[in-house]
Formats: sequence, structure tokens, C-alpha cells
Amino acid sequence: MRLLTMFFLLITVPLFSVSFYEIEAALDASSGVINAIMTVDWFNDTDCVATSVSFFLYPNLLKEKNPKLSNLAQSQAYPLGFDPGFISIKTVRIDNDEEIGYEMDKAPVLFEQRYSTENTLLRIKLPYLVHPQESVRLIIHFSTKFPVTSFGDNTRLGDVYIWRFAWYPVELAKQNTFAFKPHRWRLRLHLPEGFEAITTGELSNDGWIDSHIPLVSCPIILSKVHELYSLSDGDRVVEVYHLKGQESKARQLATYALETLKYYEERYGKLDYSTIRIVQDLPSGLFGMAADGVVLLGDGAFTTADLVVPGLIDPTLHFLLAHELAHLWFGIGVECDFSSANHLSESLAQYVAVEMMESVYGYRHNLFNVEIPDILVRNLRSQLLLDSWTEQAVYQYGALLRDGLDGPAAIRMGEGYYNSYATLWYEKGLLAMRNLEVGINKEKLQRTLKLYYERYRHQAVEEEAFLDTLFEVAGSEAIDLYTRLFKDSGPVDYDVRADANKVRIENGGGNDVPVEVFVTFTDGSTELSVVTGDATLTFAKDVAKVSVDPLRKSLDHNRFNNHYPRLIVNELDPSKGEKKWKTSVLDSLRVYPVTTLTTDASGNVVTLTGAGIECFDRWRVAFGAQLTLEMSESDLSGVRLARSDCFFQGWYKLNSYLQGSLFALSSTGNSSSFAYGFFKGEFFLSLPESLDFGYVAPFKVARWGLGCYGSLSTSGYGLGSYVVFDNTAITGSLIMGRLNLTSEGYATPTWSGLLEGFQGWRYGPIGLSLRGGAAFNEAVRLLDFDLSDFLPTPDHYVRTEGSIICFAQQSTRQTAYNLIALRGMGLSVKYGYLKSWSPAHDVYSFGMSIVPQLYTLMDSPIMLAFQFMVYSVDGAEPEMLVGIGSGLDDLIHTQNSMW
Repeated sequence: MRLLTMFFLLITVPLFSVSFYEIEAALDASSGVINAIMTVDWFNDTDCVATSVSFFLYPNLLKEKNPKLSNLAQSQAYPLGFDPGFISIKTVRIDNDEEIGYEMDKAPVLFEQRYSTENTLLRIKLPYLVHPQESVRLIIHFSTKFPVTSFGDNTRLGDVYIWRFAWYPVELAKQNTFAFKPHRWRLRLHLPEGFEAITTGELSNDGWIDSHIPLVSCPIILSKVHELYSLSDGDRVVEVYHLKGQESKARQLATYALETLKYYEERYGKLDYSTIRIVQDLPSGLFGMAADGVVLLGDGAFTTADLVVPGLIDPTLHFLLAHELAHLWFGIGVECDFSSANHLSESLAQYVAVEMMESVYGYRHNLFNVEIPDILVRNLRSQLLLDSWTEQAVYQYGALLRDGLDGPAAIRMGEGYYNSYATLWYEKGLLAMRNLEVGINKEKLQRTLKLYYERYRHQAVEEEAFLDTLFEVAGSEAIDLYTRLFKDSGPVDYDVRADANKVRIENGGGNDVPVEVFVTFTDGSTELSVVTGDATLTFAKDVAKVSVDPLRKSLDHNRFNNHYPRLIVNELDPSKGEKKWKTSVLDSLRVYPVTTLTTDASGNVVTLTGAGIECFDRWRVAFGAQLTLEMSESDLSGVRLARSDCFFQGWYKLNSYLQGSLFALSSTGNSSSFAYGFFKGEFFLSLPESLDFGYVAPFKVARWGLGCYGSLSTSGYGLGSYVVFDNTAITGSLIMGRLNLTSEGYATPTWSGLLEGFQGWRYGPIGLSLRGGAAFNEAVRLLDFDLSDFLPTPDHYVRTEGSIICFAQQSTRQTAYNLIALRGMGLSVKYGYLKSWSPAHDVYSFGMSIVPQLYTLMDSPIMLAFQFMVYSVDGAEPEMLVGIGSGLDDLIHTQNSMW
């Protein structure tokens, strides 16, 4: 029997030189488990005789919770409490139905996490040898549990089940690589009533879905709540699965998809999918994830996309979809090792998506639709300072560099800092690809990408495959440039000067990469050149202007010195408004008007009017007049200038960890001024640490924050310092303290201070908090209400507070008046006690907060609570206070609950 079966397989398997998986599965919706029998015609495509076959068990990476993070920090991912995902192997049989032995082990893969890695490898011992180009049939009975999470993938939420990759045992392309071996598959699902399966492949009349081609995996979305909109251009069908009431957004995204697919196919080769399926995911956010023939888009691309200003973020939605569709060519279409060469997925997808966006929307202003005839949009336009994808890339990479998180764009998992990976792969990788385009020209780069896809599609390849293709198209110099761009983490900083007909270019960084140089001559003519490293260019005509890297196609992070003469945008002159709109804040200094309006403690209107100059996100200074206007109580139309002063403001930011500010005020001579000179400064320092959060590489984050501030005037002085230790991610705790020294009229100074602690726990949708504090010479606060209007400031007081908060959430969100979206609601019950000395008081309080989980424009969360408190001082008649704000305990628990 074994010989007959082997003979049959040896005849049939060479018709397709990949393994073939046939999976028959049934969903148990009550337990979130899929029970399945998988028949694998395993094909030995190696040069060695096989004695065993190994399969990766990806779901077991979700079996254990992260031991390095607090329950509070993990509650955002597990809204109902930790729920494990896993895969259980029931039996393994050989082709003759005989049970055979197997063992479980740890897969030899560099995972992105260092926990829950046991039992991630199924090793099946074959009862006979399988020679190269031969096959064996294995039958595996298994169950996969879908955990309740807010990941958006490998999850179930409500009546939606989603798993993109390897929910069943699957082979790895090679040992020590995190890449799945492409395989053909057939799938038949038995689902409870009302459920519909969304996957790739084609459905036949007998209920089997067939991939027909080798794919990375078999993605599945099982849903009772999605509806279908379908659109075809004659060559391909795009199906958008959306929640009820979202068809208009589905139509828009289907149009974007067809446009994008046509654009890509013309440049990078034809896809083998006849249908592309786009699915609305349930978690909030503007995010996307791709699989074979399937794209998941976050709920922010549907439910909240048109909040406040419909159409404003349409270009962002187009880009989001374009990036994910690009993976059908790069990352999925040609699979890479996601642990060692993820830039061949994300950097390439980011490059082709941005290239398409610029062809559709232009080089600038391709994030937002700022041409909408709306007053709010016109006002927002002046605030959208970074509104192109390349500006975002330069800014984010520059910030990463200043924070000491830089690394190669081709960084491997396990190297550097985990929280730098996304910026290095997406943003630095985008700039590196554009820089490669400058070095070898756009036509050669696009030819390389097309050849790479057409040669290796439906295969899992290593980086050498891309390098071989690049070498074939562009030669060895292109390989050298690729190495400098993707492997070297040295900075690039070009500077330009000009004198008469000479242009001098110098690279202050250590990485000499080619850059474009655009020269405008005094007669109005222009010339574009490419230089590498330090260079002197001599022309036959005098030079008027020079721009190095004018289209942001390099790794140059400091762009202000890329121009001669330096760019200064004068926003004080209304006629220069269009120049501001055409000049990036990353390339220029801005001179801008200063106008602010506040009120002082007496209810007077205080306005600052003047001018400022800014180097974006680095420093700014401003000066002008501070006017204090007194309103007449008897005549509301009567306004009197009570005081006029001169002001100076300064602000400097070295990086995310160090910044400071200065404010100075001097009297213009008006005798009613409270002081004839006033200075106030503040300095903030956070201390970055390398912390282990359970992932393959450490995070570089700051738990400690230190600050100091001071003021000096003719009426006195003040000094202060504060400290914050935020350890909520690891232990759920937070400690804050401050110490002040104040002197009125240069009399004997008064000390005051406060020390406060928070400890939070989370058990699914229920959160517990304990807070305590001690203070001296500080205004009394209890349950985050200020009681200084009702109680005098005591010499000392201590307080303790406790709260319990419970969140009720729904898997889908509801919108209100097209302004906000609601996920759920939190209800907090609080108790507090305060004891003070000099004067002595005992204060008891009871409070409640209602905390709606709200989102608005760009799916931004809104932290808001409706609070009330009943308190009694020394057993007196209770008083009640109400307010709108967000207490510390409400804020922390809500931040860790919104998904």
C-alpha cells in the first residue's frame, strides 16, 4: 500500500513543485475555536533526503501573556482581560491512515517577542525516507483558538474572526528565517448560520475554495456583520466588505483600489489574483494590513474618515490603501524574511505608494484635501505644516536621529531598539529608496522592481535575490550605493554656498550619497545636476539660487542649509501667503505673527501681539506687546487699556528628552503695571533608558522626567522643581512630586511641595486605582477637584483615594452629528479622605465620573470625563461639586482602554 501511494504521488506531485494543503475546518463560535483536518502533500524541494517534516505553529505565540508588562498596559490589547490564542495538535497520520510520532519544540526563528515561544514547532518523524523531488502525504488534525483581542489580526471581536497568516501548521521557507514557504491550498469551511467567509482564491460549486497558485498563507475573515460592495473595471474585481451604512466609503475605496492596481501593474508587472478583497477591520485607527489578495483597513478608514470635514483625509486613505496593495508585489507577492530583511517589504511598499501619490496629487500637499471650499479647512491649512509624505519621512527620521535611535534602514530584528524599527523601515527606508532612484535613475529602479517581482513572485527569497536583480539592471555601483543607503547608519547633511558662477557643496555627515542640485541662474534659466559628497560646480553664468535635494530624495535630515540663499518665509506680509504654502517648514525659517488671547486672575483680557521667528521643531523666539484690557462691569462695550508691557518668548528643543523655554516681560512705563520686570524660565529633562518589554530588542524610553522653573520680578521671585516617574507599563505605578520656593516682595521665602503616588490594576474591563499624597503649603485638592475656594491652604495635609472603573464597549463604533465617534463608556466610583493640619480639618468625599470613549478628526481620541463629588468637612452638611475634566485615574485607565 505504501509503495502504491508513493508511486501515485511521484507521478502527480511534479505537476506543481510546491506542497499542497487541503484543509476542511469548522468554526465553533461558542468557544472561538476552529477544528480542522489538514491533508498535506508535502513536496521535498531540497537536495537532501528528508527524515522529518517541520511545521511552524504560529498561534502558540499568543498562548502566554507578556510577563514584562503590567495588566494595566496590556488591557488595551485585551479589552476583556488576557485571552490566549493557541493551536493544539490532536493527531498526525501518514498517507495510509497510520498514526505517526511527532514532537513539539521551539521554532528556530527570530521572533519579534521573547515570551510564549515554546511549542511553536511541530516536528513529524517520517516512517520512511523521502528523497528530493518526491512527496509524502500527511494528515494533521488540529484546533486553533482565536483570542479576544483588539489587535485587528489573529483575533475575534464580536462576530468577526480574523487571521491573516498561519492559523494552521505551515512550513517555514528556511530554518532561522521568519518567512512562510509558499504553498497551494484548498479550503472548505463549515460555519454557523449567518457567518460568511472572506478569503482569497476561487470558490467552486462543491464549497471548496482553491488558491490555484502558491501563496504565503490562507487568510480568513469570518463575519456575521460585513456587507459586500463589488466593482470591476473589466480586468479585475475589487470587493469591499464593510459594516452596515458604510457603502459610500466602500465605493470610494474600491475606486482607489482599481486606480492603484492599474498604476502598479503598468510599472511592476501583472498580478495573478482575479479578485482583490478589502475588509473593514474593527479597531480604531488609520492602519492597514495585507495578505494574499486581501487587505484589512482600520475602522478609521470607514467610520471616522469623514468626521468634522468630509473628504479632508481622502488622500491619506488613498495612500493607506496604496501602501497595502503594494505588498501584493513586495512583501507578499515576493516574500522576504520578515526578521532580517523586512525593508524589502515595508521600504519598497512605501516607496511605490509615495511615488504613486506624487503622480496623482503632486509633490506637495498629498496628505490632505486642502482644496475643500470650507472655512475650517482654510483655517486648518495654515496649521498643516507637514502635509506631504516625504516631509513626514524627513521629520520623523530626523527626530529619530536626534533621539539617538538611528540605525540602518535594513535593520534586523534583535538589533538596535525595537521602538525604532517602524521609522527605519518605513520613513528612512522610503528616503533610501528615493536616494537610490537618484543614484541609478528612476527608469532603472522601476525596471529593477518589475524584474524582481516577475522573477520571484510567489516565492520566499533572501536579500541576495533583490541584490542580484539590482546588479543585473544597474551594475556594481548600484550595489555599493544600496549598501551605503540601507546598511550604513551614518548621517547625511549637505550644505550649499554660492558665489558668482561657483557653487560649493559640502557634506557634513559621514555618508556620501548622491543628491540632486537644482540651480537657478540670474537670467532665469535652470539646470539640474547630481553630485556625490563634497563638490564645486562652475557654470558659465552667475548663480541666483541653489537647492540641494529639492524633492527630498536623500537621507539628508537637516534641510535648512540645503538652500542658497537660505529660505525665510515672511508670513507677516499677506501677499507672501502663497510662498509659505510652497515652501516646506523643514527647509526654511518662518517669520510669523503672534496673536494670543487669554484672561488673568482678575478676569481681564490679556493679549500678546507681536512677531516671531521659528526653525521648525528646533527653536523659536517671539517679541511684541502684552496688553491687558479691563472690561467695564456696568458697560460691556467699555474697554480700558489697564496695562501695556513688552514681552519676549524663547523656546528650544534639543530632542525628545531635553527642552526649555523663557518668557520675559518689561513695563513700557505704565505705573499700573504689577512689576517693572519679569522673567520666567522652564527646563525639562527626561532620562532615556534601555528597557526590556519582552520583545526581541529593548525599547529606549524615558520613565523619569525632571523639570525646574523659576521666575524673577521686581515684586519677588520663585523657584521650583518637579519629578515624574511613570512606570505604568511595567508595574502600573506612577509617582509625581514638586517643590517650590516663593518670595513675595523679597520677604522671607515660603516653601511648598507635594508628593503623590498612583497604583493601578486591570482585570478585563474593570480597573482599580489607589492614590495617595502628602503636601505642605499647597492648595487642597481631593478627587482632582480644587477646594482652595472653600478651604484655606493648610500647613500640611495628606490624602488617600480609591476608585473602581468599569468600561462597557462595543465592537463597532457609532458616530454623533458627524463630529465624534463613540466606542463605549466608563463609569468610575471614587472615595477620598483628606486630613489637614493648621488649620485642622477632616474631609470625606464620594465621587463619580462618566468617561465616554470618544474619537474625532483623524481618529484622534478625546480624553474627557463628566465628574461630580460630594464632600463633607468635619462632619458638616455635604456639599456637591461638578466639573468636566479628566482625573488622573480616569485618564490612565481610559488611555489603556481605547482601541
